Amino acid sequence: MKKLCALCIAQTLLYATSIARTPNEKTDRYLITQMKQKQIPGLQIAVIKGTCVVFSASKGIADVAFNIPVSDSTIFSINSIAKIFAGVALMQLVEEGKVRLNDPIGRHVDSLPQSWQSITLRQLMEHVSGLPDVEDDRTGGPVGGRGEDSAWKLVQRLPLLAKPGETFNYMATNYLLIQKVIEFSDR
Repeated sequence: MKKLCALCIAQTLLYATSIARTPNEKTDRYLITQMKQKQIPGLQIAVIKGTCVVFSASKGIADVAFNIPVSDSTIFSINSIAKIFAGVALMQLVEEGKVRLNDPIGRHVDSLPQSWQSITLRQLMEHVSGLPDVEDDRTGGPVGGRGEDSAWKLVQRLPLLAKPGETFNYMATNYLLIQKVIEFSDR
């Protein structure tokens, strides 16, 4: 009888544990599959319901070059997601009447090259400014390889890639200037 009772308790605990872990295991398997299919080296995820974290995971590699795993304390760059925040902030300035989309950038940012002065905020947002990029396509880092300040100085000496308003080029320079407009608008 004791063996049967112990077996029942063990089976109940095993069943309860499997029920509790099943959704997380399914999510785990899904994440691993997606990481393989989409060649995602590492990620962090948190699912929050109300005020409770119902699932969280850190998977894969944070730094492929040095084989550093993702941990709960890994900080990832938000990259282009920052453009969304900058765009929203700029549109809030438009709503407040502090800037207009057809304003030339030279009205809001000091010390820009003459060829940049008449480029509008709208052209920056639409990536049709014709500006050269502060990011190096080959490395993903700042152009010139000497840091952001150096890249900013270098890119201002480069010629426009196209006449403003004519050619779409996805460039970080556009949103860097939008960020400067946002900064200067608070002065």
